[in-house]
Amino acid sequence: MKTILSPRLMKIADCIHGLSSIADIGSDHSHLSKYLLENKIISYALNVEVKSGPYMVSCKNLSPYIEAGKAKVLLSYGIDDVAPGEVEAIVIAGMGGSTIIEILNKNLSHTRSFQQLILQPQHAIAEVRRFLIENAFQIVAEHLVREEAKFYEIICACPASKKQFREDIYYHIPYLCLSEPCEELLPFLNYKKRQQEKILAACHNKTSPRAKQAMDEAHQKILAIQKIINTLL
Repeated sequence: MKTILSPRLMKIADCIHGLSSIADIGSDHSHLSKYLLENKIISYALNVEVKSGPYMVSCKNLSPYIEAGKAKVLLSYGIDDVAPGEVEAIVIAGMGGSTIIEILNKNLSHTRSFQQLILQPQHAIAEVRRFLIENAFQIVAEHLVREEAKFYEIICACPASKKQFREDIYYHIPYLCLSEPCEELLPFLNYKKRQQEKILAACHNKTSPRAKQAMDEAHQKILAIQKIINTLL
């Protein structure tokens, strides 16, 4: 039976076209790698699982490709045991942003040895973008996908020789999506605006310095997001 991916994983698969090999970190039973190998999008997949249960399932799901030398599954953490040059791209999808940063930052020179990072943080997305830019990774593509009621952001980045510049709002908003707006962009921006409006409402009657700072930041983000929305209408 052919592998069918969720909209989120399918969008990540679209990002991998043109690459020949990936390492999928925390691969969630290797569905992405199996799809990519089945459809001959890549020729080699390395999958890393930190727990024995998912490791065994991944080994089973990829067994024909493992036997053919086209796939490997490691019981390991992060990219520690992914050899430099073994794959072109590192995929980390479905993890929290702080965990992704921890994995990438553990050995930064090792992280920079790979041609591309394809990241889909579940949260703390602004912090992931900030980490990439502060450590001289160039964000080369950003994508939005909606799965049921949830928005997901996908970031593709490559090692660069110098740091990019981004306005603060574009750590929170996928700037590169503005050049080719997708159907998810406007609903996503309205969703982000509503998040900030909720912060304003929650802090409305509070007088602490922390509440005042939160209100000021939320107000600035609302203005910036509305300005972006106006350019799309």
